[in-house]
Amino acid sequence: MLTVPRPRGEELAAAPAEPSADVRLRVLLAREHLAVHDVVLGDAAAALLTMAVERVSLSARARARSARVARTIAALAGDAAITPEHLAEALSYRPPAELTG
Repeated sequence: MLTVPRPRGEELAAAPAEPSADVRLRVLLAREHLAVHDVVLGDAAAALLTMAVERVSLSARARARSARVARTIAALAGDAAITPEHLAEALSYRPPAELTG
């Protein structure tokens, strides 16, 4: 479960950052990218994932989920490999209590 903070008034009054049609196109392109390319875990990202498992005691299931989310993030970016940045973003979606070790 991802906890999202309640938006502030200014955020609700602001214009949308990205039109839904653009998001839809980006998601469709990412799905196509995943169907055609094998998005692999880069060496630096693999090292970061190993460090995360050791330091914050990620379970095997949490490790696999984080890698899958990072793969999706990489696909949305159109990248062929998962970078440490993709993995760091994926780990940022983990519950904070889980990451405190």
